[in-house]
Amino acid sequence: MLEFNLAFNQFITNRTDVIGKTSLKELGKYNELNTYCIKLFKDIYNQLPDDSKMLLYEYEYKSNILQGLAESIMYEQGLKDGVSLSRILSGG
Repeated sequence: MLEFNLAFNQFITNRTDVIGKTSLKELGKYNELNTYCIKLFKDIYNQLPDDSKMLLYEYEYKSNILQGLAESIMYEQGLKDGVSLSRILSGG
């Protein structure tokens, strides 16, 4: 079961990466917001004293990990919901 869980988690990671690189990139609003966030980060970074810049990077890093974790959990739940819905609709 451990091997299955590892493979399943790797599948989710790969799938969310593909979605991020394809589907999200096609959304104008997403691209606009992403570009703005990158600019905002750079602006904040450039205004910080040198001894605070690593703190901002640490925050950004942890925020990205948190977002990735949330995306994986939501994707996994969506997949489970899809399987459950399929069973309900097929009468099984």
